[in-house]
Amino acid sequence: MTPVHFLWPRPKPLRALVQAARFTAITRIEAQLSEMFPSGTPVLFSSGRTALIHALLFSGLLRNDKVGVFPYASHCVLDLVSRVATPTAVGSDARLNVIFQQWGYAQHHDLSLQDIEDSVDSLLMPGAKLFYGGGGFDVWSLPKILGTTGGGVLWCRTAKRASALRQLRDGRKSSNFLLWALRLLGIRSSLLYACWQGAEASFGRPSRLQTGEILAALSQWNDIVTDRQNKLNIAWQLAPNWLSKPVDRLPCVVPVELRSDVDGEALAKQIGIASGLRWMECPLESGGFELTQVLPIPIHQDVSFARLNAIINCIAPLVRSER
Repeated sequence: MTPVHFLWPRPKPLRALVQAARFTAITRIEAQLSEMFPSGTPVLFSSGRTALIHALLFSGLLRNDKVGVFPYASHCVLDLVSRVATPTAVGSDARLNVIFQQWGYAQHHDLSLQDIEDSVDSLLMPGAKLFYGGGGFDVWSLPKILGTTGGGVLWCRTAKRASALRQLRDGRKSSNFLLWALRLLGIRSSLLYACWQGAEASFGRPSRLQTGEILAALSQWNDIVTDRQNKLNIAWQLAPNWLSKPVDRLPCVVPVELRSDVDGEALAKQIGIASGLRWMECPLESGGFELTQVLPIPIHQDVSFARLNAIINCIAPLVRSER
């Protein structure tokens, strides 16, 4: 049976349960992240969702304020923005924008300090630059990067801002143990996952049963970086010529443009790419972007080198010629 892989690594509930009794302090994880990435100050949250919503709340938005979101924003992002303000297209009429540095490819620059960089699936090499596009906040989702069952990071430009966000996070009503349990059970149950997703964004502080898993996953960061670099080098032969190869931030997929006569959805199903075709922003000479359809080849830690080579061999004859 062909293994099936999505855009991001799968969560590992067994690791979460094994590490739950470590009861690691949130401050310890934040200190380790600060040491790894000194260009920002981290605030740890229970998920990337809660990190994003706290960035919106901290910005002082009201319901009638407009927040620009990228054109293919997920229901999750639209839901979070809608809880605080009104979603709109990215543009000058928005009070701030949520900009997706998609899959680890940082294509957006010259952002406002009011903007939020959605870098949820960007794997950075230790010491790499945060706030790549110039935004005021940078958001990570640890499940999308490390394959944990939860955890998110809101990177702040100053320690003062981070301190204020910790007060906001810790001052909210806490049901973190129940939410942690719902998250684990939701991996097997779509109903329980929906319950977790609906409630979790209203809180934010990680459970101490959750932090042990995060600390264990952080200890594997360098190994994951090495693995990702090697896979990126292998798969890059199929990347479109308009996309720049990342240096210090490593993507979770390599996008491929297929020939127009290829049924991309059928191909994805055949080779075990669960995401199917997706949209990605292609930069234009004018400085803007147009959406183009791509097949994202997963290169994260769940994909073996043998499986990656098999996928590449299948796709290579079907890749679109350079524009």
